[in-house]
Amino acid sequence: MTFLERLGAALNGPSGSLEALWDSLDVRDHARRLVVAHYLADVQRDLESEVRWDELALMLADQVTDEALQEIHPTLTVAGFVPSLQLNLADSYRRMGRFDEAATALDRSVALNGHLPPSGGEQGEYRQLILDAQRRVGELIAARDSADVLAKHA
Repeated sequence: MTFLERLGAALNGPSGSLEALWDSLDVRDHARRLVVAHYLADVQRDLESEVRWDELALMLADQVTDEALQEIHPTLTVAGFVPSLQLNLADSYRRMGRFDEAATALDRSVALNGHLPPSGGEQGEYRQLILDAQRRVGELIAARDSADVLAKHA
């Protein structure tokens, strides 16, 4: 079974499946751990745990190459992935009321928009998803709104 098949099964499996997948990965496999950490952040029940996974995903991104990510999926690049990671962290910080940190993370996300896939097609839908979420999170940060109003976006 490929990693993406295992990830899909974990995402659709019972509670704890993603954690089990995380535990099964080699600690030196930063690319796969990055992908799983990104998803693990989204399934946390408490915001502090979500932020820890978001921050870990960003730390892992610093240790990953495009080549390692492209072994998982040929369209993945580190620079194209980081806007989503920073966006998720910005939204988590916002929901914690940490608006200055949220604004900084959002700025980092937006600064890398040039690395998002081009418009059009399936990858273009991902680009638009990130851009729309950046706009909405930016509005909420500006309003100093910490309500949990966004669906998981990226």
